[in-house]
Amino acid sequence: MARRLLLAALYACLLLAPMAADAATTITLQWDANTEPDVLGYVVRYGTQSGVYATEVDVGKTTSWSVPLGTPGTTTYYFVVQAYNSTSRSDNSAEVFTSVTNPIPNPVLFVDRPGPSTTLPTDFLIAGWAVDLGAPTGTGMDAVHIYAYPSTSSSPVFLGVASYGGARTDVAASIGAQFMNSGYTLPIVNMTPGSYNLVVYGHSTVSNSFSIVRSTPVIVTATPPVVGTLLAVDTPTPNSVITGALWVGGWSIDLRSTTGTGVDQVQVWAYPSPGSGVLPTYLGFAAYGARRDDLGAAFGTRYTNSGYNLTATGLPAGIYDVVVLSRSTVTGGLEGARVVQVNVQPAVLMSIDTPRTNTTISAPFNVDGWALDRRATTTTGVDAVHVWAYPNPGSGTPAVFLGVAELGMSRPDVGAAFGSQFSTSGYHLAIGALTPGVYDIVTFAHSSVSGTFENQQVVRVTVQ
Repeated sequence: MARRLLLAALYACLLLAPMAADAATTITLQWDANTEPDVLGYVVRYGTQSGVYATEVDVGKTTSWSVPLGTPGTTTYYFVVQAYNSTSRSDNSAEVFTSVTNPIPNPVLFVDRPGPSTTLPTDFLIAGWAVDLGAPTGTGMDAVHIYAYPSTSSSPVFLGVASYGGARTDVAASIGAQFMNSGYTLPIVNMTPGSYNLVVYGHSTVSNSFSIVRSTPVIVTATPPVVGTLLAVDTPTPNSVITGALWVGGWSIDLRSTTGTGVDQVQVWAYPSPGSGVLPTYLGFAAYGARRDDLGAAFGTRYTNSGYNLTATGLPAGIYDVVVLSRSTVTGGLEGARVVQVNVQPAVLMSIDTPRTNTTISAPFNVDGWALDRRATTTTGVDAVHVWAYPNPGSGTPAVFLGVAELGMSRPDVGAAFGSQFSTSGYHLAIGALTPGVYDIVTFAHSSVSGTFENQQVVRVTVQ
């Protein structure tokens, strides 16, 4: 909560008017200018006791001044203003006071994984949740930074800014829906083997500081023990350059299981700009249960059908940490975690120029854009663009196939950017009637080079 303090004249009473709330209350004082021609400026004096002004600020020749007051809890502040010239100050103005109430910080942070004294491979995932219970709205946290302190050195290694804001239904159920999006995760790759203390710092929006820290000791090794939930990523290999579809494949088992493979689900996530704190993209559930005779031979025939695979398209160019998580049927938790860093440089590029995302449109309307495959040597490299509409995104409502776009539209701008062979890379589809509502319009580009749909673009629109 914040208030505006108004001074009708320098020696008159200050009046109060409410202002917008913030984490720290901002007080704004205003007063009329003195009429004396030799006035050089004003001094604002304030403190937490009447008549005792521990703080003085020369605000210059202005008639307003603001100050954030972030003392937790409820505090009463007293203000006066003085004018000054080259030789002296005036008496104090009439004193004005106001009570300021700020949230009281109460930060909470947990490290869910890895557990204390866990032995880890050189790639792993750090995850947990952080909140400040003193926050009037939101989770009360806006950043989580993670360091590793080697046992052989006092100098920490900064691992990165965790992705913060993941949904944590368990936290919401325990302490309130306000704290739902309090999860944090940070994938780690190529960690040097050794003993470490992983230290997690949470930044509170209530105190505007890194007000809480938690740590957990771990051992990182290139040859982790073969126990419990095992997970491997066979493809992509570390530091691969992905020019087409991203294919993720490998295997996962739980040696503690007494029946089956001990794993019933595999999730795949992509973290852009690793260590930047950007939230990950969920790529989906991998198909699980593929035959892996090598696993059956190594661990027993009931582990034969333990392979997984997932194909993803549409990732923008950039560096990603691909994170694979597997769920154990023994514990019901996502116990397996492996990380592979890749460089996505899609060969198939495409764009939706119209309609623009987050716009309201009326049917009929057109879907226009361009698509190309940089691997093509003579043509545009794209021989089909399919267009779908997904009603009420996220609801699971079946998609509506809108049609196959017309290709060969003139795009001299694309030709200028990528080469003249791509000057006819435009596509066009006229859409007739579409039931009013919110839709994700998705275009899929089919490469004539690979013979597959390798890229997609999405815009969200409201059809009225």
